[in-house]
Amino acid sequence: MSIEDERLYEEISRAWHRFVVWREKIFAGYLTVLAALAIGFSQYTSIPVRALIFLGAILVSVVFWIFDFRSGQLANACQVAGDRLDRPKGCYAELNQLRYGQKKNAPTYGLAVNLMVAGVVGASVGGIATYILRWFYDGFSLWV
Repeated sequence: MSIEDERLYEEISRAWHRFVVWREKIFAGYLTVLAALAIGFSQYTSIPVRALIFLGAILVSVVFWIFDFRSGQLANACQVAGDRLDRPKGCYAELNQLRYGQKKNAPTYGLAVNLMVAGVVGASVGGIATYILRWFYDGFSLWV
């Protein structure tokens, strides 16, 4: 590896680390916002407020998923670029082997995020549907 390649490798490593750290911070922020929404849900028992909390959970989940997806794409791009420089024995080659190689069917961080977001969105949609049905069958009374 030439000096120029070493500098490029260092920059790729810094960028990869930055994107992975951002991914962790986004996840922590998502859990924090969900916890705040759960506290709000437990504090307010009126149907309109709880329905708005469910809508907020859906919105936050979609935004989180977009941020997570994009930061994952950027980290993967850095992995591929690093792999080109450190082939065949560097850490990026190993990471890419896990991501694109024979072991690619293993559960991933992205799968866990997708399941979590789908669960939150599904529960929120179910909650909104429940409240709409209750509202309909209770004679359109808004405050319960």
